[in-house]
Amino acid sequence: MFGFWAFYAGTLDHAITARGETTAPPPDRAMFIRCAPRDIRDSSRFNSYYMKASFPSISLETATEWADRVFMTRNGDKAFVFSNVVLADRSASFRGRICGSQNQRIAAEALKAVEDHTSRWWWEPIRRSVLRFAGVREEIIDMSVTSVATFARNAAAAVTLREWPIVVTYISRQGGKRCLLESHHEQLVAELTALCQRRGWEFNNVRAQTLSQEEQLALAAKTTVRSYPFYSFNI
Repeated sequence: MFGFWAFYAGTLDHAITARGETTAPPPDRAMFIRCAPRDIRDSSRFNSYYMKASFPSISLETATEWADRVFMTRNGDKAFVFSNVVLADRSASFRGRICGSQNQRIAAEALKAVEDHTSRWWWEPIRRSVLRFAGVREEIIDMSVTSVATFARNAAAAVTLREWPIVVTYISRQGGKRCLLESHHEQLVAELTALCQRRGWEFNNVRAQTLSQEEQLALAAKTTVRSYPFYSFNI
């Protein structure tokens, strides 16, 4: 999703605005030709949540639908024609220089391909669509434009900048496979709590699995993000 939209939007619209306005048309379908329906859904159902919140009209096809298309064109006298197609191959990404040898992130190859001619706000259409679907207030969604603490300064004309409260969120993964030693976790929470109390910041120590998807997104939306050119965004 991340790599697809970076390449798609970076190719079709070089001028996405700070408020997510884009001329790139939403995709009509996503075709997972080697996946069964269960393979494209995670246990938290965030995959389908993001996909449908970003593109409400999108159709999802898996290996079953792909087999139907193959069958229908088996004689070679018919074809399905699409105006635009983006092909994604996970294994091919790992053969790339950036993903394969530097960061092992398949989206890195797509990002690099459009880096020189894409808008710094390329992720905004997705971010805003998902947060609106989750019911996050528009003023919180607009923090990326109105906050004096981000790289959004001078992003749009006639924008009133403001100081937003600093919000620090620690997502605990204790109890899972990848987690800190319990003593280290407790020490980290204690230090973060003390730091935020001294500075007058809001501190949230959360276990994401205890929150609804909407609650997780609302919390992420108001959490303060340190922004850097091109590669950074807040959810």
